[in-house]
Amino acid sequence: MISEFIDLSVVMMADREPITVPADACSIHAVLDGELLDMKYRAMLRQESQVGPLLALTGPDNFRALLAEETFCLPSDFPAV
Repeated sequence: MISEFIDLSVVMMADREPITVPADACSIHAVLDGELLDMKYRAMLRQESQVGPLLALTGPDNFRALLAEETFCLPSDFPAV
């Protein structure tokens, strides 16, 4: 989880904690490795203005680790707010 590496207030654009849902409660949860993770890492590096500050805070190895997990939730996957 990203909060293991940095203070969330540095990268989050809200004044409240993000809504979290356990990965196994979401519609899609994938852990990438090998060539898929390499492709995602290269693609993210091309978005320097968006990911540069996070990459600088975490370092390349931790940034790759953060990229390895993809989770997508439908609105119905979220608890009532």
